[in-house]
Amino acid sequence: MSGTVTSRPVKVLLVGENATGSCSLLRHLEDRGCHCLFASSGKQAIRLYGEQAPDLVLCTDEAEGIRPLIAFLVGSSASVFRCHPVETGCWWLPVLVRGRVRSLAPALRPSGFAQLLDQMIEEIQSQGNFHGSLCGSEVEACHARLFHISSTGVSGLSERREMKVLICNAGSSSFKFSLFEAEGEQLLAEGSIDWTTKPALLVYRRTGQQEIRERLTLDKHVEASARIVANLVAPPNPVLRSLDELGAVAHRVVHGGSRYTTAVRITPEVKQAIGELADLAPLHNPASLDGIQAVEEVLPEVPQVAVFDTAFHATLPEAARTYAVPRQWTRNWGVRRYGFHGLSHSYCASRAAEMIGRKNLRLITAHLGNGASVSAVRDGICVDTSMGFTPLEGLVMGTRSGTVDPGILIYLLRHKGLDVEKLDHALNSESGLLGISGFSSDMREILAASRDNQDARLAIEVYVHRLRQTVGAMAAILGGVDGLVFAGGVGEHAAQIREWTCENLGYLGLELDTCVNATCKPDADVASAVSAARILVIATNEDLAILRETRRLLSNVGEPAVAPAAKPVAARWS
Repeated sequence: MSGTVTSRPVKVLLVGENATGSCSLLRHLEDRGCHCLFASSGKQAIRLYGEQAPDLVLCTDEAEGIRPLIAFLVGSSASVFRCHPVETGCWWLPVLVRGRVRSLAPALRPSGFAQLLDQMIEEIQSQGNFHGSLCGSEVEACHARLFHISSTGVSGLSERREMKVLICNAGSSSFKFSLFEAEGEQLLAEGSIDWTTKPALLVYRRTGQQEIRERLTLDKHVEASARIVANLVAPPNPVLRSLDELGAVAHRVVHGGSRYTTAVRITPEVKQAIGELADLAPLHNPASLDGIQAVEEVLPEVPQVAVFDTAFHATLPEAARTYAVPRQWTRNWGVRRYGFHGLSHSYCASRAAEMIGRKNLRLITAHLGNGASVSAVRDGICVDTSMGFTPLEGLVMGTRSGTVDPGILIYLLRHKGLDVEKLDHALNSESGLLGISGFSSDMREILAASRDNQDARLAIEVYVHRLRQTVGAMAAILGGVDGLVFAGGVGEHAAQIREWTCENLGYLGLELDTCVNATCKPDADVASAVSAARILVIATNEDLAILRETRRLLSNVGEPAVAPAAKPVAARWS
């Protein structure tokens, strides 16, 4: 490269107490037009990374907080190298390349490392990242261990297969959590803290052990986070022997807007964006942000990841996501169809492919809980969904209306004295099954009363009519069906709803085995032997979907896609 200076200098972050002491290294970088940043600890480096977005990170072994920093940087857009300084002015062989663990030997001498730096800088300047082989030798990836280089060669630092991930789902008055062993996707512990009652109720279940229930005096996310961590490390046989085993904390975030279409590492910018999107999810995103900030206080050294419930629907084609409204609404105000329940639809589509035994499938996934939605999935990619700008659109739900004629709302505002807040409350909290039946939003209670209660029967008929109508519409989008999936509380447990929904779907090749359907437990195939398409009942697992997205990010399988943020629009729902 011979000292070439480009218009955009490569940003290099040097981490470690002695990072500034290598004059030859600094001179070499500066001669190449690099802009050098310095951090004495891993914590400081994480902050600088969020502020400066360096292209290249060089870390020394003795840096404080090195392990959380490495975990944070794995999967980032920077090219990351961990080095061991063994003599003055000399940085030995880097071993962590763009988040993928790589082992190399022997260590490079100063001249070899200088040649390597030149190669890295040149490729970063020309391609944005370093991808090539090192000094003419192909680099062999090793995903089993994280290595460091010392004067005695290569030695293992930590078993990546032992990494554990904590999944958090923070609500306004609750905090749900689960702990997984990442590589084997093994659930180790789960539970929740609910402070809707006083004192708050802690439920803690460790796999294979008796459930613990305890009343606590707390009402903040920080206190809940601290108590959760305390339970995970509590003797005599803690599920976490050390917090060093915790590779990441992953948070479910309901709305990522059009900006976040996959899991992302949480930075100050990401937190700001989640807060700005609160206008689109006022009952959800603020609580998620509170949970993120609470975990940051309790576990400041552990990387955090945001996984978005809207992300699975980011693949909707433009025709499916666009409303026929004035262009200003869409282009300036972000009014479009986003879709929800994405984590559940994603998991169910993946599980259905496993059960059927192939991936090239046309699937219709129905998540039927208190909230309900249907998605059309082709070859694992979502191409349409029933929810839209808010979770009000689509199916009849427990207390939500689903799709209604917008003219009704205009009529009520003009002639019946309703204001926006009353409409909001009625459509979100007084409609759906509750609105039609007049007494309950719980499908179990409505089914039980349906024999003697005409309103209960009507509620079921309207619910099934809209569901069957939506399944048919999704089949038309897909050009046929290979599998229909029922999930969620109603989908998994209400055999009668599944049977009535499938009654008129024979033309799609969907034939239900009524005997199997009546007695099945998830996960099960309830289609008849002669059915051309399969009908599956699947116990959805959103936490496992979050874990997989987190592992994908930490393994650097694809980069986080970030699009320009849409301008937020005020919209409320429950």
